[in-house]
Amino acid sequence: MSISTYRHFDFVPRILGSPKTRMYLRGHKQLLITEDKAQPFCRTFPIRISGHHQRQVESIVFTGADWTRLHPRFFSHLTCYWSINELALHQCSFLKTRTLQGIVDALINLKTLHLRQPSFRQVLPFDHEIQSRAKSRDRTLQTVTLEYVDESYIKLLCGTLLSDRSTVQVLCFTNQSLSITPSASSRILFQNVTYLCLDMAYFQYFRQFRQFLEPFSQLKTVKIMYSLSWLPVGFSLLTPHNAVNDMHRKPLMFSHICLDRLPPDRLEEVLAWLEGEAWHTSLEVFEIHFARTPSDDVFWLDRALRSFGWMLQELVLDGQSLTTR
Repeated sequence: MSISTYRHFDFVPRILGSPKTRMYLRGHKQLLITEDKAQPFCRTFPIRISGHHQRQVESIVFTGADWTRLHPRFFSHLTCYWSINELALHQCSFLKTRTLQGIVDALINLKTLHLRQPSFRQVLPFDHEIQSRAKSRDRTLQTVTLEYVDESYIKLLCGTLLSDRSTVQVLCFTNQSLSITPSASSRILFQNVTYLCLDMAYFQYFRQFRQFLEPFSQLKTVKIMYSLSWLPVGFSLLTPHNAVNDMHRKPLMFSHICLDRLPPDRLEEVLAWLEGEAWHTSLEVFEIHFARTPSDDVFWLDRALRSFGWMLQELVLDGQSLTTR
């Protein structure tokens, strides 16, 4: 079911209030809600459209929702949407990160959150958010995707959505600049993440990318997705000459790395990086999916095996699995 105007929003409660008409909505598993800029209604959404009448709905997508002001009973009524396990918030406006935290906490069975280009009217210091977040309840959230998020919000959002009690295991950054510097609290926030996906994620230089991975102490899989057209001019995400041997750097804990849509002309750089990291990782599975068919599969296979094949248990080239032991 889709709602995109106040007139439609005003009419839906009448449909849901009638058992005869409500039966026709039983097959709808997703709600698509777009804010009416002329007559905003998202601030009263859970009060006007009760979750008691939406028990079949498993996913909600909000676009452009204005939550800088909320109805006093907003959160208490939102808890009635207990069947929701997936929530997408696209270009939504919040008073502060605590507003977002309240929405996530109210959806008691939420497992997946996709946050795209959010904005906040008030931004509190990171440490204050960490302290406030500690009072929130335990969650069922497992997967978080951040897309087109202003870089100044990244630490705040991680502090809001992740914690030492967090159940989040999958963290994805999509179309995202990540020139943030890890802090002592980053290790606490990321300690339960086992799967990290960087889809069109940008770093200013290699060392920044390397440092970004270090706080993920339980990380098992790293997936890097990008195509040549998305790389900044004159810049390589994995520049080997910046990855000089440094015996003092912290080890990377992941055992599986997947490079998806990697142009073959960048593969040499990646192999050089992993070869230099051989003594600083516990890599067991190396997986490559090319952006286009490489000119010589045998050459790349031989290059990978000579670089770090001694430590691998499995090598995957464009879906073809090769056991190395």
